[in-house]
Amino acid sequence: MRWRKCFIFAVTVSSILIFGGVNFAQQEGLGETSTVPDVQWLWGEAASVDTAKGEVVVKYLDYETEQEKQVTISTDDKTTFENVNSLAQIKTADTLSIDYIVDKNGRNLAKNISVEKPEEVNAPEVSVPVQPPIESLPGGSTEVMQPSGNSTPESVQEPVGE
Repeated sequence: MRWRKCFIFAVTVSSILIFGGVNFAQQEGLGETSTVPDVQWLWGEAASVDTAKGEVVVKYLDYETEQEKQVTISTDDKTTFENVNSLAQIKTADTLSIDYIVDKNGRNLAKNISVEKPEEVNAPEVSVPVQPPIESLPGGSTEVMQPSGNSTPESVQEPVGE
């Protein structure tokens, strides 16, 4: 009899702990809302820069509608910059890559602005074919060495005694 009471007590306590913990875990997640906004990414061209307001208007292609659009991106003292030191160094027509969030006021706030620098274009190298070496053979003939092995060498007779 005593064994049955201990068993029932243990099962009851275990059930309370197991189901109470699950219930507690579910209640914990009900009232939570994410306070960290999603970081979004934008790539486009600077249409205008207003350093007084700390804003840049970016012209970009909306891939869903395939239309060119513009969006205003704000900066603050926490905005980081790559390839420039500040918003003042960004010029119209610069290509920008921007990581930003939409703050609680609905403003697009830049976290990082990277100015993409065009690669320097060097003049293309011109390939000049090299004349294969001409070797003198005994008897006055010369053989032209071919660069590829798919053709036979040509023999050229040179006048002897001149």
